[in-house]
Amino acid sequence: MKQLVLSIGKACLSAVYAVLKLAPTHPRKVVFLSRQTSALPLDFSLLQEQLKADCPEVEMVSICHRIKEDSTADKLRFCANMLRSMYHLATSQVAVLDTYWPAVSLLDHKKDLTVVQMWHAIGKIKQSGYQTLGRSGGRSEQQARALRMHEGYDYIIAGAPVWNPYYCASFGCTEDKLVNIGLPRMDYLVNDREQKRERIFQAYPQLRERTVVLYAPTFRRNAEEASQKGYADLLKRVDTEKYAFVVKGHPNQAVAGEGFLRCGKFSAMSMLLVADYLITDYSAITLEAAVAGVRTLFYQYDYDDYMANNGLNLDVSRTMPSCAYRSAQELLDALDSYADGTAEYPEEERLEFARTYVLSDLGHSTKDLADLVIRNMRV
Repeated sequence: MKQLVLSIGKACLSAVYAVLKLAPTHPRKVVFLSRQTSALPLDFSLLQEQLKADCPEVEMVSICHRIKEDSTADKLRFCANMLRSMYHLATSQVAVLDTYWPAVSLLDHKKDLTVVQMWHAIGKIKQSGYQTLGRSGGRSEQQARALRMHEGYDYIIAGAPVWNPYYCASFGCTEDKLVNIGLPRMDYLVNDREQKRERIFQAYPQLRERTVVLYAPTFRRNAEEASQKGYADLLKRVDTEKYAFVVKGHPNQAVAGEGFLRCGKFSAMSMLLVADYLITDYSAITLEAAVAGVRTLFYQYDYDDYMANNGLNLDVSRTMPSCAYRSAQELLDALDSYADGTAEYPEEERLEFARTYVLSDLGHSTKDLADLVIRNMRV
């Protein structure tokens, strides 16, 4: 039944889109599409600033809609945005995405539309997409095929080349579609750091002169109860008098609890600029921390379950074994020893990780990406 509904829905969208494609393509028009957030993502914002500087006549349209799964009204609003996106896909020269957008993959586009998938991570630590079909942490194969998941991309923006086989496996693509230039967020983390740090300290003066610890766990599909239990075991043991302990849950999975800082004015990635330590698990924020030079510890309380239900392309407990813990208390004991100076953080492991898994030439990803978009804005 679900398959029938999808087939009918696709046929209806295709019929509407066939009419929309009769409209002329606008020279130098770029449409930005995101389901990651309902606000303009940082990567989009930085790229748009660069495009405006390099090509003042560019026309840009942004449609950002993070669906509230428990809201029927919001799902209907997303349907309206889908239709709106179809008009702009039919009249743009370039589409830039940071996640799967149904209208991009489901529909057949004009030959003069170039689709750039600039995925929301600078590497592929976790398995995702086609790698996780049929697992509880992924989609069903039937659903993925029906929705033509990740089809229709002309370019996929990737991080360091070491990740290329995993991008191909996740997106079901060939390596010739990958462009190893990284994301604008990498520039954000390395350029003008002091000014950005000062803005954060002005907003949250309680972070000054304290050891700042950022906890940013990844999303676990179909594992809400287990996730909250794991989070709670760590949070109840943290000395919030000793540390400025900032918690940033994944947008799809909030971290419940009180007694710690949220710092809601800034994202988890921005907080890396003031963090002394990052605690995470399997998240790609590990790579952003490597770019920012932040010492990282891994709290992998559900390692066996995660490996079975989702899977990893890179097991950080093997690449940085001195930094990975299954027990919350053991992790916090290690953190205390590093913060107190009674033990030395394994800096060489962190540096070797950065050398291997992060692009070595930093600071110009935004410019490189803008150049790619401009080259594909054919008049």
